[in-house]
Amino acid sequence: MPSLEPKGEGERAPTTGSGRGSLRHLARRLLDARRERTAGRDLERRLRQELQDLDIQPPLSVTELCQALSKKRGRPIILQAHPLPVSGPSGLWLETDKADLVLYQKDTSPLHQDHIILHEVMGHIRGDHRPTPDGPNGRWPCPDSAPMRCAG
Repeated sequence: MPSLEPKGEGERAPTTGSGRGSLRHLARRLLDARRERTAGRDLERRLRQELQDLDIQPPLSVTELCQALSKKRGRPIILQAHPLPVSGPSGLWLETDKADLVLYQKDTSPLHQDHIILHEVMGHIRGDHRPTPDGPNGRWPCPDSAPMRCAG
């Protein structure tokens, strides 16, 4: 079985074994990278279609996106900056019976705020990514007993 032998400055010839420098390992990494690129292209295609369906034109406005999604879903999405603890989540989606409330970190840059809002809106609300609740009827209990669901 060939070993790793220096080819030149910092380069090594691949081996046929099963270690990190093996051809099998290299082929596996190439296939993984190809799958990631394909998944990335699929996600990009779905997002472009979603934006087109919402009639959102570049450049993307997070506020415009939320308004269009609110209209499509028939319920308001309320965006609210809040000084969230640094050690906790930077954003939070609260779903009530009448509206969706997105809390996002007040103490960060506008670009980061857009990123947080997009994560909550497109990942949780539009992607229907919900946490597993501990409350009755699949809902999170509120201190004032108003039922709501939340995701961060």
